[in-house]
Amino acid sequence: MPLLKVSDLNAGYGKFHVLNGVSLEVERGEVAVLLGPNGAGKSTLLNAIAGLATIMSGSVVVDGRDVTGKSPGEIQRAGVGYVMQSPNNFGTPNIFPELTVRENLIAAAVGVRPEEAERTLKEVLELFPKLKELQSRKGKFLSGGERQMLAISMGLMKKPKLLMLDEPTAGLAPKVAS
Repeated sequence: MPLLKVSDLNAGYGKFHVLNGVSLEVERGEVAVLLGPNGAGKSTLLNAIAGLATIMSGSVVVDGRDVTGKSPGEIQRAGVGYVMQSPNNFGTPNIFPELTVRENLIAAAVGVRPEEAERTLKEVLELFPKLKELQSRKGKFLSGGERQMLAISMGLMKKPKLLMLDEPTAGLAPKVAS
């Protein structure tokens, strides 16, 4: 059974139809990449899977559970993590600029048992050692690459089964991106 199965998906924003008949499957442990020019619908597909775009027809199944048309919170509880591109179509940053790095990571773990959140926080800071150095710095004072590292780290804080990244290397130094 695939971790993610999207079948004949038609989706968009309100009545604005963007995706037409998209189907794909992602297996556990697999890395899948969506490639295409600007305006091709890559972000809309991720938004539809995450419950942020209108699904007109088709289905989205995560780990055997149909999440088509469910709220973003329900989809997150089904195991989907989503790091949006920043800035995104909704005009919001993908971090909390007024919070410190540590506070952003803790905020991203809302609903996770404190001891599990603390373990995951340590793992994330090992994955991105630069963030460990910047734990007390507010998000608004981070460079673009540091913000992106923080956003990806926030996406990992609930240990999702599926982590979707929209433009994950935007703003990263080439050394970090590779």
